Amino acid sequence: MQVSKEVLEGISLLGDVTVFQDDVFKQLLDLVFEEVFTPLACSKLLSVPVVSPMVLKKAHAAVVTFAFDAAKWNADNLSITSILEDCKLDSDRISNFLTLYDKNKTKMQSHLSNVGSYRPHIVDVDWTEHYVIKSSNLERISLPSYIISLKTESLGQDGSSNSDSTQFVCTLEQLQDLVGQLKDAVKSLERISQGQ
Repeated sequence: MQVSKEVLEGISLLGDVTVFQDDVFKQLLDLVFEEVFTPLACSKLLSVPVVSPMVLKKAHAAVVTFAFDAAKWNADNLSITSILEDCKLDSDRISNFLTLYDKNKTKMQSHLSNVGSYRPHIVDVDWTEHYVIKSSNLERISLPSYIISLKTESLGQDGSSNSDSTQFVCTLEQLQDLVGQLKDAVKSLERISQGQ
């Protein structure tokens, strides 16, 4: 698990007993894991007694980021302990963090799975062919045109499935170009998957 320099600096502040005494450290950790699931918990952050509000904000942001990154990468306790030891946290503080992390890990992972935007993916294609004989601009055309309907499905923030349909009209040449580009995309994906 990669941790940024800023996060490591923020967590290192938690190892400094002169800045975060034990009771303040526990209070901050409780707030961090509580605010994930309770929107109003963040307002309690200002009541945490520390030397400087900037130090509190930096440490708070570092702990939230670290906890969610650990949940995102499904980090085990050994790797978390190693990082926290490098940040000069003592064994009691590491134990407190791990207890709250283990208790809330699945909730955080569930919360992370609901965050983000999901692009719609194509689930079905319908097409019809039309033969245009004449248009208002030209006397005689005699060309086929194709109406393509792409049915897409996307996941909403609440996990529900939303379906939609997109239609477009193209000529035979445009349709052949689209098919060629799709084949190129499939070949590229196959190359990427074989390379891993």
